[in-house]
Amino acid sequence: RAPQWFKGSPIGWTSQCERVALDGADAIGVTGISVSISLPSLPTIKSKHGIPPQIVVKAAIALLNVRLTQQKQAIFSQCEAARYWPSRSHDNDNTQAHDPMDIAGPTFQLVLNLIPISASEKLSQLLHRLHKEQELLSRNATAPLRQIQALLATSDEDQESLSKDDSLFDTMMRRQVFNWIPNTHSHYQHVTKIQVEARGDLGVTWTCNLVDKQTLFVNAQYDDAQLRAVEIRKALDELNEIIEWITERADWDQEVGKCPVWKRECGFVRAGARGDAIEIEVE
Repeated sequence: RAPQWFKGSPIGWTSQCERVALDGADAIGVTGISVSISLPSLPTIKSKHGIPPQIVVKAAIALLNVRLTQQKQAIFSQCEAARYWPSRSHDNDNTQAHDPMDIAGPTFQLVLNLIPISASEKLSQLLHRLHKEQELLSRNATAPLRQIQALLATSDEDQESLSKDDSLFDTMMRRQVFNWIPNTHSHYQHVTKIQVEARGDLGVTWTCNLVDKQTLFVNAQYDDAQLRAVEIRKALDELNEIIEWITERADWDQEVGKCPVWKRECGFVRAGARGDAIEIEVE
């Protein structure tokens, strides 16, 4: 488990391996690191191209993954709302909308993204492809994965194979999560927000939302036993650069391979100056 994973006392729980925060007493993975990005052109992207802000951020995370891993595809999970509201009865148009908490079922689901990235694909093509796929993910977010896997296992051989896939699937789902939360900066008349804190047993969680129509808020929480704060800050720098390129500077007919991020062989070592264009070495 990640350090500080428990909200309460961990007494009585034993770990199979020692999980030590790499930053020691200075570990901040539970709280995470937050940044706000001013994106004046963000509203125009929605009105002109029909691409919502969350797709821009999702594309940027995919590009960041491919850039850091030097692979041809990005794999990460994301939170999907599993309840749709306002909900009205089809039998009575006068029925009042229900509170989403009154709807049976889980409040959200995790779905897995497998996003191929091609250096020759145009930015507009990438964004519209992700938008179309997102509509399918949202529509099928409540599909009962475990039941589907059980029905597919028609023999002992299938069951063994699915068991391995299931373990790999669960591992990938927890490594990196993209979470888009609308309206988290709402102002309340009688309630003052003091602190928002989530303790997930996850590798990295990108929690994002709009402060206003042109200001993006990004919080990166992470496993202190696997990552250091300096690494997350550098990853956030690159993520911000990619988002700014998509919204503010890029020609939408430009190829994805012209994304202005720093090219390096591996790790989180900064190389080159901000804004230098590079070629992403993928097919």
